[in-house]
Amino acid sequence: MKLSIITVHYNNKFNLIKTIDSVKKQTWKSNIDYEYIVIDGLSNDGSIDLIKSEKVITKYVIEKDKGIYDAMNKGIDLAKGEFLTFLNAGDYYLNEKILEKIFNQSNIMEYDLVYGPVIVQRKKGKKLYIPKKFTKFNLYFWGTRTVCHQAMFIKQKIVGKYSNNYELKGELEWYFYLINIIKNYKIVNFPIVFYDPNGIGVKKWKKNIIEILHVVFSKNIIMGLLSLPLLLLTVIRKSLNNKK
Repeated sequence: MKLSIITVHYNNKFNLIKTIDSVKKQTWKSNIDYEYIVIDGLSNDGSIDLIKSEKVITKYVIEKDKGIYDAMNKGIDLAKGEFLTFLNAGDYYLNEKILEKIFNQSNIMEYDLVYGPVIVQRKKGKKLYIPKKFTKFNLYFWGTRTVCHQAMFIKQKIVGKYSNNYELKGELEWYFYLINIIKNYKIVNFPIVFYDPNGIGVKKWKKNIIEILHVVFSKNIIMGLLSLPLLLLTVIRKSLNNKK
């Protein structure tokens, strides 16, 4: 099996349907190509019946969790694919050929990480976001804006686990872990997913900033100080724009 797709979810049935449908429509759908894992935090909005009835979902866990990163770690524990990717509820693949285009590349197995652009929903319409190179410098100065989490395909053998010390920015700490493990990566030139940025990080934008700073300063105090103005400006502007 080449790929494990993991969706973590809680009480977001309307958006979960869109995510599941985008996986179902993939032309690359042989049962040896990918598995689809859904981790649900014991929803009470009818999502559980949906999850149990969808044949495209090969594995699921329905139980209380300690937060999004605890749920993601549960998905990692179940994953058997050579590559792993996360597709959150509300995010979806931009067309039915996405997985086929990525995994039919002859040299795909040479890379530890493959990622690409995303389409982001903004107040004034949709916008193409081009990722940056996966370097420590970009992680210090751009944080999770370096690459969209939902547009990453990571080798299972190096994926590691997310820290449960963070509510919102566990993936940034995870990026810093990956940067020391990954030997080579590839950026594809076509958008992979539609990404909805209006998640919990917008509602808790102050805590979002605090956690970004905590991760960055825990890695390197000098780089944290140098990147502080840009990180603060970027996160505050993003949060305020999304709140309008």
